[in-house]
Amino acid sequence: MELVRGLHNITPAHRGCVLTVGNYDGVHLGHQQMIRALKRRAAELRCAATVLVFEPSSKEFIDPMGAPPRLTGWREKFFALAASGVERLVTLRFDERIRAMSPQAFVDELIVGALGARYMVVGDDFRYGCQAAGTIETLTAAGRLRGFTVEQIPPFIIDAVRVSSTAVRERLEGGDYTGAARLLGRG
Repeated sequence: MELVRGLHNITPAHRGCVLTVGNYDGVHLGHQQMIRALKRRAAELRCAATVLVFEPSSKEFIDPMGAPPRLTGWREKFFALAASGVERLVTLRFDERIRAMSPQAFVDELIVGALGARYMVVGDDFRYGCQAAGTIETLTAAGRLRGFTVEQIPPFIIDAVRVSSTAVRERLEGGDYTGAARLLGRG
């Protein structure tokens, strides 16, 4: 897997990807479902399956003391994404400039300007831009105007539970290590 660290390291060769954006903390079964869709569409469009993550996470930057504990460090996340077949990981520093980006600026500068995304794969709860004001609806509308398609992946459900990093943390906090491993796809 190719690693691109920092906006300044994105080159014209990195443009034209199939993109997903998120924390990917734990790379759990829900994330793995997203990655399968990402890889499938990237193969169809003959471009790189690309994951964009921010370091630190937005929650860690905005509220360092109140942010949830990580399930995986950046290094473990890198190896889990590589093992799942992601072709490129772009890691950008979450800072005050990224925090202040409007949804439109996020699309214009990052998704289109830097990465030239042709297609995006997002979860049903995807939000972006300053104060998470961007929604799937605004992203889809921006894609129609800017030349990329957005695919929304439904939640991954196991035993009537929506698989998420929060659900994994809840199981770990409650001592249900088997349940956590099941949601992570490691049990």
